[in-house]
Amino acid sequence: MNYCLSLFMILLITSGCSKTTAFEHFKKLDTKQERAATSLQTASIVYKGQRTVIISAIYLNHTDPKVYDTNESFLVAFYAKDHSVLQAEDNNDSVPVCSLTLNNKPPLAVKLLEKTDPLRKLMPINNDWNSFYRIDYAKNSDNDLTLELSDDRSNTTSLLFKKGIKFDPVYIKPGSRR
Repeated sequence: MNYCLSLFMILLITSGCSKTTAFEHFKKLDTKQERAATSLQTASIVYKGQRTVIISAIYLNHTDPKVYDTNESFLVAFYAKDHSVLQAEDNNDSVPVCSLTLNNKPPLAVKLLEKTDPLRKLMPINNDWNSFYRIDYAKNSDNDLTLELSDDRSNTTSLLFKKGIKFDPVYIKPGSRR
């Protein structure tokens, strides 16, 4: 009886295991989505031991160099515990604001993206508590791009993007050695 019960428990536990892995998700990505996933960076601001702001950014110039060639463009997922927003021209003065600079220069444009915006498909992080923005900066000749986020308490965090990186995905067949 104990043998049958043990065997039944083992079968029950192993039958719930998934037949797919996280890598199955990456087989469904197109080239732009692959490039976006490799460009994704995340940072946060910690204040008094608690994470108060989280930012995730994708350097869009890497995802599609033919489309994003006139400015330095970023897709940003932004979350603030105090419901802060990113600084934009149409912000309400009563809302706390965070600013985002690129190599210490302010953005040319900050556009809040709607839920249905096709650009949001490039961001692997897609949830309801983030705000999504497309942010454009003037063309920069530096190879290192530092995206720096500052909150209203003068706390900062930064993300470093490299312009000169060429994206050349290499497909390796499962089971093969490199």
